[in-house]
Amino acid sequence: CWVASIWWDSAGWHLYDKRGREIPGPFGYVVMAHNGKCADMLIKTANARTMGHAALRCRFVPQATVPGSDRLELSSLFVVVIATKGDLDFAAAFVDEDPVLQLVSCNTKKYGVSVADGRSIWT
Repeated sequence: CWVASIWWDSAGWHLYDKRGREIPGPFGYVVMAHNGKCADMLIKTANARTMGHAALRCRFVPQATVPGSDRLELSSLFVVVIATKGDLDFAAAFVDEDPVLQLVSCNTKKYGVSVADGRSIWT
């Protein structure tokens, strides 16, 4: 069940699904195991301020800002998958001096699998 909103009263926390139906409760605690964006959207539905409100604030940024930001900063992650013929002599490497690509890793070696035609799969 997807929890879309939460509400507090003297009985405890009430949880509601996307259609506004109450999920059987109430609950004494709400634990959010979501990424920043989803947790931020969910906590904003609460009618009561909690210690989690400040910790779950987030924003999208193209790159990290100065240390000590007052909220979680999210940015896009793009993954490219390629196949190479044969094998290379390393399993992973950091890429220096490239503004976009930061790491390459061989999934074939990482997971200990082999591809029938001898290719290596990289991300």
